[in-house]
Amino acid sequence: MVVSELVTNALRHGGGTCTLRFWGLRGGGSNFGVVTTLAFSLFPVNTFYGGGVLHPAERAESVLHAYRQVAAEAPDELTVSVALLNFPPLPQIPELLCGRFVVHVRVAYLGADTEAEDLIAPLRAVGTPPADTVGRRGYDTFAEVHQDPTEPAPYEGRSVLLTELTPGGVAAVLDRVGPASASAVTVLSIRHPAGALGREPRLPSATGTRDATFMVWGAVVGPPEVVDAGIDRMNSLLKDLAPRSASRPYQNFTSREAVAADVFDPPVLARLQRIKQQYDLGNVFRAHNHNIPPALSPHARASTAPAQVTSRPSSDSVLVTRARQPDSGSAGTSITR
Repeated sequence: MVVSELVTNALRHGGGTCTLRFWGLRGGGSNFGVVTTLAFSLFPVNTFYGGGVLHPAERAESVLHAYRQVAAEAPDELTVSVALLNFPPLPQIPELLCGRFVVHVRVAYLGADTEAEDLIAPLRAVGTPPADTVGRRGYDTFAEVHQDPTEPAPYEGRSVLLTELTPGGVAAVLDRVGPASASAVTVLSIRHPAGALGREPRLPSATGTRDATFMVWGAVVGPPEVVDAGIDRMNSLLKDLAPRSASRPYQNFTSREAVAADVFDPPVLARLQRIKQQYDLGNVFRAHNHNIPPALSPHARASTAPAQVTSRPSSDSVLVTRARQPDSGSAGTSITR
């Protein structure tokens, strides 16, 4: 992201630079205002080699250990994840998947087809898959790799970032949510956010937790009693994996109960709170996930509750700002009305 425009609450408009706002937006999310415009720098990619490989339930253990091997040797050009899918017997689900437990390997590679096949060979060696969509694709089909539902659906989820995925971690996954576990968890996804995500970017941001090499995320879909049972199982799995967990959770998959102190390291959170104090002292923009309250003055630290605003800001208290990366051609502007 190189440019963003947002509308903020100007109950108090302090000083600061566009660089500061830009840093806070990338990680602090919707805590600072309503983003109306985003501009991105794109990569010159027209096609990629990828798709999905489907394996039956009885190969779950073999696939997960093969996945560990592939991920350990993966170059930056390869993205690979695996999901344990526990499909309910619903009429809208394809016959191949309806009421079944399957293992879905997801692959995307920027390079030659033959290179990709060499890299993912261990994932094919576990057995002939009943379905295989891996091949040369246009980038406009990238969203089809995971074969996720195209319509929104309610779910409850839990996640953890891991510094490594050990054989013991694989055993814990299979014990808690594997095909023989009778788990209510609908999907258990293991991803490999290494490569560039594990390195500090050229332009610093508030996003952290770059020490993780794997992410485990589980979601439950169904009536309340099913969701409760599935979340209990996910909480047990997260406890099993805690010895290998990273310092913080992944921001995009935090639970409802997560707060800002769970997500950000203390120095990062303190800086985000100072930005919040400049642009939203009344905490009008309270994101549903990890709200960042304004910093408190030395005279007000006896109270830690964020300010509550019961009325909408007037039209005179709206601030339209543009934040740019430092080298995008302008230091940025702020226009108030």
